Amino acid sequence: MLVMLPMVAFGTLAVDNVLRYHASADVASRIARDITTTRHTVQLFRSLVNEAIAVGLEKAASENHLSVADIAGVLGYGPGIRVAETRRATDAALASLGELSPVSAGQVHALRRQVDAKEVASIDASAAYVALYGRITTVIERGLSDLRERAVQVGGGSRLAVALSDLQAATTAVQSGAAQSADLSEVLLSPAGQEPSALVRLGSDSVTYDSAAAVLATSSDAVISVPWKKTMTVPDIVVYERTVAKVQQGQPVSMGTSPNLAAFKGAVVRYTSLVSLVAVASGLVEQRAHSLESSVDSVYRRLLIGIGLLTLFLVAFALSLARSITIPLDKLARSARSVGAGDLAVDLGSLRGPRETTQVAAAFNDLVANLRLLESKSRALAAGELEDPVMAVPLPGRLGESIARSVSVLSGSIEARQALQQQLHHQAFHDV
Repeated sequence: MLVMLPMVAFGTLAVDNVLRYHASADVASRIARDITTTRHTVQLFRSLVNEAIAVGLEKAASENHLSVADIAGVLGYGPGIRVAETRRATDAALASLGELSPVSAGQVHALRRQVDAKEVASIDASAAYVALYGRITTVIERGLSDLRERAVQVGGGSRLAVALSDLQAATTAVQSGAAQSADLSEVLLSPAGQEPSALVRLGSDSVTYDSAAAVLATSSDAVISVPWKKTMTVPDIVVYERTVAKVQQGQPVSMGTSPNLAAFKGAVVRYTSLVSLVAVASGLVEQRAHSLESSVDSVYRRLLIGIGLLTLFLVAFALSLARSITIPLDKLARSARSVGAGDLAVDLGSLRGPRETTQVAAAFNDLVANLRLLESKSRALAAGELEDPVMAVPLPGRLGESIARSVSVLSGSIEARQALQQQLHHQAFHDV
């Protein structure tokens, strides 16, 4: 029975692993489902940022009596940055999220009505959009943080956690970078003395952006860090970064649009690069989430198969062990009944089975052998054959001792009787 102990221990360990991997598989599955929602939320964020850019371009073109194509071309925006196209993309993203959307369609449409009615200037419209997709960023960051905490609880989830951190940093960089650009535009394009609040916001948004950019630059995923480092060496982006630094440090800068076209173009190039990076990070997160789900599910299935096979083996072993006990015991019971009926010719032979069963069988064989010896001794005594060799074989136990004493007494009595007979016979013949 001791052989069962390691098997039971192994089975208990296997069941524990199955339960743990079942929990991990459940977490991985929920992460994969939530990643899909996060991807749609990120898409809404990107669409809304593009819409804000398109509205800003249209407003700037109208206020400066230029065409949207002229301004977009100078700044480096592609032909897809148009109000109608970006609004359709935003509406599609809102529809895909439904009730899960961080902002409602009503809020977006209300802002659009203000923009279309020209109730807000380009800078104010930009600030309104920044506030709107800032809420989305907050929801994304909270969701990604929660997913990252859950990912590290799953075996093999560390790479997914890194991808989630990169996606969170890229999203934060897009939001804070866009806000930073809007702040810089307000500083450079506002009349003198009307930009103190924009300077404060510029400092705050720059700190947030710099923290996110540091995460991207030091990412362990080359598909994130390498492109980002190359992007930061683009001349227009370098000009933009220097302009931001000068404004923050209070150094003199040229005011107006024309002197800062290179800086504004750098902001656009950086934004485009960040949006592409968000797409890469989002795809990486989704890929690793599904890979983790598949991996954990595969291990879980293998464990289930293993525990199933182990269970079958244990059942088969238990049945075999039971048969190795019941069959010899059944034979022993039949032999005992035969002995009880007076049949001492029973011979169990060598029974196979557990040590305890073979010991019982050996003890039974000894008992039957002693009974046979007792029977032989009894027959010899009954026949008065005291010289029979069987009488010299010792019978163990108190019964053997009693028979030996009886034989001794009987032998003495017989010898005394024979001596008496000889004496009487001698007297009879001599008296005559």
